[in-house]
Amino acid sequence: MSTERGSIQTPEPPAFPSGSSGKPKTDSDGPSSTTTVVRTPKPLYAPKPKPPAPPKQRSKQHGKQKPTARDEKPVGLSGIFRKVRENHPIAFEDPAECEVIAPFFLTLGTAMGGGARRGRIIEVVGNEGTGKTTLVVQHVGADLGPGQVGLFEDFEHTFTPEWVARYTGRTVVHLSEAEKWFRSKSEAHAPVILWAQPENLEDGVGLADELLEGLGPKLRHVVFDSVAAMTPKAQIEAGVEDSLPAIRARRLGWWFEKALRPYAHNGTNVWLVNQIREKLGAFGFSELARVQTPGGRGPKFYSTHRLYLSVAENRRWADVLGADSTAVEITCVKNKVDATRRGRTRLVLVPKLGFSPEIEAIDLAEERGVAAPAGPGAFTIDGKGPFSRRALLLALLDRTRGPSFLSFIRTRLVESFGSEPIRFKSYVPKGPVFDVDDSTDAPPIVCEDRDETNPFPRT
Repeated sequence: MSTERGSIQTPEPPAFPSGSSGKPKTDSDGPSSTTTVVRTPKPLYAPKPKPPAPPKQRSKQHGKQKPTARDEKPVGLSGIFRKVRENHPIAFEDPAECEVIAPFFLTLGTAMGGGARRGRIIEVVGNEGTGKTTLVVQHVGADLGPGQVGLFEDFEHTFTPEWVARYTGRTVVHLSEAEKWFRSKSEAHAPVILWAQPENLEDGVGLADELLEGLGPKLRHVVFDSVAAMTPKAQIEAGVEDSLPAIRARRLGWWFEKALRPYAHNGTNVWLVNQIREKLGAFGFSELARVQTPGGRGPKFYSTHRLYLSVAENRRWADVLGADSTAVEITCVKNKVDATRRGRTRLVLVPKLGFSPEIEAIDLAEERGVAAPAGPGAFTIDGKGPFSRRALLLALLDRTRGPSFLSFIRTRLVESFGSEPIRFKSYVPKGPVFDVDDSTDAPPIVCEDRDETNPFPRT
């Protein structure tokens, strides 16, 4: 069709194949004329296209990514250790000095393989009335030097400052008065034992950690008395029917994992006084196999030394000291420093005096042959004597001649051990605490009360 300039062009209709009517097929035309129209629905939230990745930085020399210092392969021993030092600087810090604490008792130091190590955890377990706290307090008091501090945390709320001052001869100050006491003293002040009564487990370990952070190596000993009374805060706030399985063991294990390095680095010993519980159904086994301790297995695993205290027969000193004295057998059941040196010893616990080094020296002198027998119930030492056991004890407890006499006996005892590496603390008796009647029919020795203002005068 010809069109003229300026006229409207009409598009031609589409061409249909032959045989069709020019209409699209529908369902009414029969099954052969069905047309299926597939429509893809659009997603409601189409994902945004990812931005193109930035081109990798290539080195101009080799066309590869530049290696970092960690990826470089070290060459030689110097390169290996230089790389390890750069990546792990804490591992190359100077280790804490593994100093041996001179034992307060000669036989106990031998049973522990020469004595406890500085900066370690020591657990003391045993029955009631065996002197666990007394033994720990005497060791802490003997080891503290000028300008050093000990911390005693009483979770059982049964602490008596006069009792600790009597057994240690050290100044005992409550934590609330510690700041005032330190301000009144010089830098090289006398040894002091701080004490507190925490409310729960988290409060106690947090207090010890903060004092360690502030005092550093000046804090020499931390005593937790006892582990069985270290109740977690969640257990205190929980109801009777609430189930909190092994919460004390889990909290203690968490603290051990966190506190091992700082306490060892500062040389601070941690003493754990623990009780024992009887196992159900463990009849016929040994005494150690029948008992278990509160706090889980964490104290057993993390402690370097573990001491077990039990009551023993006191035949040798019962007639001299009376029925109030108690013989205590101390067994070192764990020694991580030297597993082959786990021994036992027997000490005598005397009321108002504690464990007596004088009695230990006399017993050890008889066993090692330093005290030669000179008749029934008597012996001589270096040609001096004869002494009865009672007379020698009174001589060692005398304030004027006792220290030199005890040092002389201990020197002979160390020589009798030969090459054994034994050290001991220099000990000063704590004043005349016994009566002076040494007749044959004299009554048993009885401890006297001392002046509370200066219970242990030291020369």
